Amino acid sequence: MGRLKSTIIITAGVSSLVGATAQAQEKASIPVGTFELTPTLNVSLNKDSNVTRSSTGKIDSWITVLNPELKLGKQIGENKLYVGVNATKGIYHSSEDDDYTDYQLFTSGEFEFDRRNRISGSLNHLSGHDGRGTVYSIGAGNLLQGVDKYTRNSLAATYSYGAMSASANLDVNLLIRDIDYDIDVLDSNPERLRDRKEKNIGSTFYYGISPTTDLLG
Repeated sequence: MGRLKSTIIITAGVSSLVGATAQAQEKASIPVGTFELTPTLNVSLNKDSNVTRSSTGKIDSWITVLNPELKLGKQIGENKLYVGVNATKGIYHSSEDDDYTDYQLFTSGEFEFDRRNRISGSLNHLSGHDGRGTVYSIGAGNLLQGVDKYTRNSLAATYSYGAMSASANLDVNLLIRDIDYDIDVLDSNPERLRDRKEKNIGSTFYYGISPTTDLLG
């Protein structure tokens, strides 16, 4: 399978198309009350010579991908808060069955209560997809009538104890994730578990043994 990729990036506040990533990183923000709103739009054109990852009946297609995003943020000292929404629309020029529209709602924040106590976290809702011939349909992409859609909700949080300049620090991490596919069972893989709820709790201890090296436990 060969891929040819060229990218055009459009960034709000810039009057012309730019092709260099370094230029695209200079995003323009719009004041909204005490917040900053950052709109962006990425446009890419790709070529996929085997859309369904199949050994027979290969589909060759150019793909236009549109990815707009709105991100609203605010920072006060070490405290940060962001909320946003983005969408990704893929248009397959030679295979309408593989067209998709994903969207994502997200929020994240970092808060420092004092020099030793900090918390960061994020909430995310994704309406996404797996392409035909990937993830659960490897080797059977041509059996699907379209992309394999799912919804994923996730919560991630980290509590950190210890001053940033201290030799020892402790992080306590929490991750909760709920994944729900539109199609419960694939005919090509009926025994594979797809819908699931996950919960992970863990901790990491950092001890600085040199200015550039931490011992983890």
